[in-house]
Amino acid sequence: MIITSNRIVGISYLKLLLIVFVSILIISSVKCVFALTINNVTVNGQQIPIDFGYTNNGFEIVINTTADTSANWTLVIWNNTYSKIISIYNNTRNLTNYKVLVDVAGLLDGIYYLNLTAINANNLSDNNTVQLGNFTLDRLAPTLTVLTNYSNNTWTKDNVTISISAHDTLRGLRSLTVIVNGIILANITYPSMNLIASIVYTLVESGIYYITIRAEDRARNVNEMLYVVKIDKESPRINILSPENGTYVRQTISIKINATDYLSGIDRVEVYLLNESSWILIGSCKILDSICHIDFDTTKVRDGVYRIKAIAYDVLENSAEDVITLAIDN
Repeated sequence: MIITSNRIVGISYLKLLLIVFVSILIISSVKCVFALTINNVTVNGQQIPIDFGYTNNGFEIVINTTADTSANWTLVIWNNTYSKIISIYNNTRNLTNYKVLVDVAGLLDGIYYLNLTAINANNLSDNNTVQLGNFTLDRLAPTLTVLTNYSNNTWTKDNVTISISAHDTLRGLRSLTVIVNGIILANITYPSMNLIASIVYTLVESGIYYITIRAEDRARNVNEMLYVVKIDKESPRINILSPENGTYVRQTISIKINATDYLSGIDRVEVYLLNESSWILIGSCKILDSICHIDFDTTKVRDGVYRIKAIAYDVLENSAEDVITLAIDN
């Protein structure tokens, strides 16, 4: 019985030792992760984690955290190949409205990721990482292309068709706007990513059109282009001021002509005399102040009744004429 009792007691001790040994193994294998609470994080005032957008400057991160033990934390920025770019370190346990200004001056345009890691100061293997979100760095303005049958800022008498396209390779366009003579002709906005946009517009009426083309990307980079279209389909205005229609003339006369064109401008005035069945050029002039003077020696033709015609041409060869009848008596 004694041996049996000792055997029973020995078995009890063995079980106890085994339980203690297993417990030590279990406890030693458990990592004591401390509690890190990300109470609130904002980037430029926006709650995250989100894709918090497109910046062409630096941005501000405001962090509120609490930890149940002494902690150091590190804010890390990774690029799209997950190479560490920027690491900002702080040894404060609890962060209350802690502001971090991230300067992106040295970064290339592209997509970046933000991680916030807190590390137990007493056990470096004890840590907690929270992915805050990602952002796109975009400092390059969209490209603008204008395709047209027209040379910018020149006169034409044809219709002008303008095909406008905008392109942003990184994160897309926010808007494409076309303003003609101060009036918004088109304002297309894109609520989501749109890399390419285009507008086609045809100008038909005579006039001078100042066209501002504006493309804005999602980082609010702006590219503007000014295009000037000049269309003149209108005829000039012309009037023979003297001599008066139906008067008798002799010797050398001065033919005074008024010619104006409010678009492309007067290029020249030509004066003709109808001799029998043919119009004969008797003079021409360039208009500087809307008045043209042509001298004509009437003794070069026989006495009689003649028609005098003045033709005004603008820069685009649009023309208008005025005709009077004179009686030559030398």
